[in-house]
Amino acid sequence: MVTNEILAQGIPFDEAIDFFRQKVRIPTEAWTDIREGMHSRAFVIAGGMRDDLLSDFQTAIMKGLQGGTTLAEFRKDFDEIVRRHGWSYKGGRGWRTSVIYNTNLRTAYQAGHFKQMTDPDVILARPYWRYSAVMDGRTRPGTTWCYPPTVPGGRPISRLMAGAADAPRSTIPAAKSSN
Repeated sequence: MVTNEILAQGIPFDEAIDFFRQKVRIPTEAWTDIREGMHSRAFVIAGGMRDDLLSDFQTAIMKGLQGGTTLAEFRKDFDEIVRRHGWSYKGGRGWRTSVIYNTNLRTAYQAGHFKQMTDPDVILARPYWRYSAVMDGRTRPGTTWCYPPTVPGGRPISRLMAGAADAPRSTIPAAKSSN
């Protein structure tokens, strides 16, 4: 069985934790209540209209980033948070928990990797970025446009590539050469 579950591996990823920690809780009725770049600074859960509810979810996700928890463990936290707050949510439990947990972990990990890769010492040692993805029938069409270039890191095109790497089966490793 193939899964898109993001597994926190139990090794704290400081840059990812720092990125997630700086997110400001914003109550929203729908994910479309905030746009584009605002998502990188805001912690939202569609339908999460109370700060205490959002705070509990943010804490449960942070637990995954700091200590490495699975989606199954997050689902236990989710059930307790929903019960405690009497929150009614849209969508099935499996889908909703996966979206909340995996999206937040994936975004934090990608932001952490981007911060590491744009460090001047890393760019000096590994000046190229190479987009890598599983190129099969399940690869998102939006990520195939940049495969397979290797480009100088930190340039505008490499920033676009970093945005494309939010897909569950893609990454952008830094490289010593353009080959």
